[in-house]
Amino acid sequence: MSDTTEHQYKGEKFLRLLKNKTRSELIIIFISLLLASVPILFGFYYIHQYGVNIPLDDQWSGLVRPTINYYEGNFDPSFIISEQNDSRQVFINILMLAVSIPTGMNILAIYYTGYLIYCIAILIIAYILIKDCGISKYSLLIILPILYYAFNPYYLFRFIYNLWSLLSLMILLAVATIYLLDKSRYQIQKKSAWFFFALSVISGIMCSFSGVAGLSIWFAGLFQLVLQTTDNKNKKILIWIGAATCTFYTYYIGLGFKSEGVHGIGGYSSFLYTAFLYPVQKILCFMGALGSEIAHYEGTALLFGIFLTCLFLVLLINNRHSINFDLTSKWFGLLAFGILNVAELALTRSGSVDFYFGPPDSIFFLPSIRHSLAIFLPVICMYALALIWTRG
Repeated sequence: MSDTTEHQYKGEKFLRLLKNKTRSELIIIFISLLLASVPILFGFYYIHQYGVNIPLDDQWSGLVRPTINYYEGNFDPSFIISEQNDSRQVFINILMLAVSIPTGMNILAIYYTGYLIYCIAILIIAYILIKDCGISKYSLLIILPILYYAFNPYYLFRFIYNLWSLLSLMILLAVATIYLLDKSRYQIQKKSAWFFFALSVISGIMCSFSGVAGLSIWFAGLFQLVLQTTDNKNKKILIWIGAATCTFYTYYIGLGFKSEGVHGIGGYSSFLYTAFLYPVQKILCFMGALGSEIAHYEGTALLFGIFLTCLFLVLLINNRHSINFDLTSKWFGLLAFGILNVAELALTRSGSVDFYFGPPDSIFFLPSIRHSLAIFLPVICMYALALIWTRG
């Protein structure tokens, strides 16, 4: 059966199921849709209610200056690929200017754009989970915890603060990369499989150049490729490693990278040295960062981080004989991306560089909301894996 025929068959099957629904089942679907829309719509209300159309902090240098330069005819295109701290946010810069210039530097328009991209990313995750668990009248109910978690007010603050709302583009591209890698294993025709694989590589490059945290997608994608069953697996792994090598080379050598400072090679060396001296403390900071996506108090966050780790290990051990790694490889890939983001934060922001980020032997760590980025993904992935394993 070809891919097109398979999609048509699934579509016809879904329509038949919809026609055969009883009134009670349709009521369940309607109520589920209503409940699913509440947190998403609340996000738009949140931005409308609390967002302010005034530049803040990094927006003065990262948004105001290039927009004014464009209107005055002094725009320097090198700004798009310029280094900002330790990131090269090429695609975020393009998106930012694409919104700012036509709207006359409307800050709220940027906030809404970032939030809309975030909505798409979360809905893709929800769609993948529904697909893996099977379509039924309760399909929308199983994604409600994801929606209410991903759109809680604490996270929504990111979309009214500074430029960080547009970093949702990095999350979307990471999700797209993982999804495309998964799609590349399903195709019967090899050309189609290679097409999706090529798109995943392109998406991975775009993710990398949407923030330094996006570089983690290459390690997460490699982990996913190792787990999943696919044609020409070794060849794909080599291509993936080659693309990752070229991206890192361009990022840090080809385009240049500052040698000194907190966001330079000197800072990176200091972070690694601190982790070497205080490994136990850094592990505890990692647990705190992981648990901070549930509780936002230092001691409580640490306990939740330890609890989540133990819970995942229990789930893994309990289901070790029935885990379909091929089916769940995408969830492990997305989980790895989130975990790597948590580890990076714990390594670089929990204390170091002459106490700039606090004492190097700190055991409690709560990441700033501006740095949270994709560290909420592990909780969603654990929920998805638990559902899939339970169904299995």
